[in-house]
Amino acid sequence: MEPTATVTLATPEPAATPDAPSASKFGSADQAAAERRITAEDKFHIFLRSSISTETLSEAAINTRLMDDWKSGRFSTSPGYWTRYRTELATSESRALLSKYLLPVLFHQDPRYHRMEEGGIFRRGFYAASRVVITRTDDGSSTFNSSHVLGALGSRTMANAYIPYHDRTWGHTLESTGSVLLSDIGHNLLREFGPDLKSKFFGTRLGAKFLRVGQKIRMAGVPQEQLQ
Repeated sequence: MEPTATVTLATPEPAATPDAPSASKFGSADQAAAERRITAEDKFHIFLRSSISTETLSEAAINTRLMDDWKSGRFSTSPGYWTRYRTELATSESRALLSKYLLPVLFHQDPRYHRMEEGGIFRRGFYAASRVVITRTDDGSSTFNSSHVLGALGSRTMANAYIPYHDRTWGHTLESTGSVLLSDIGHNLLREFGPDLKSKFFGTRLGAKFLRVGQKIRMAGVPQEQLQ
């Protein structure tokens, strides 16, 4: 009698964000040590993906709206809004270049966010928030996230070349840098808990219904023969 074949299913390691190349979970020291060292080329591709991502485009729109709300007390798309949006987008792009590529290469730091995935909600939340000022080096050890902090400060400083003259002050530069870093805490919380919330929501009956509706919307106008 021939022995029964045994099949072992391996769970793939979660990807760091921004995605590619893949990275091991936080806290797995042996796996982190064995992981391929991130290269300058990897960081350049991370910058390219970040510069054209919907996150960068939406971040510029949100920052423009927040500045309008702060100054006028209400959201407005009055003449000049899209000019301010283009200005904010240029600042976001220069920040991506600095914090995702140039400075990480110079300081030998990993520009990706690595999810913790396991642990209590407060522990994971504190970890996500701390990644604004703490990151990994290329070899996996922890260090001050100088690439991220200086990238935000540098992009806001360069913006003084094209923003309105009355905003070209150190006070405004530091204030806008602080606002960007605070918004990054929110982004990290979404990166940490977003996949969990998504899996739990779409695992419910209501979530499955929304998923089917979304599929129907995407398939609207597609010829039936292409669906077969």
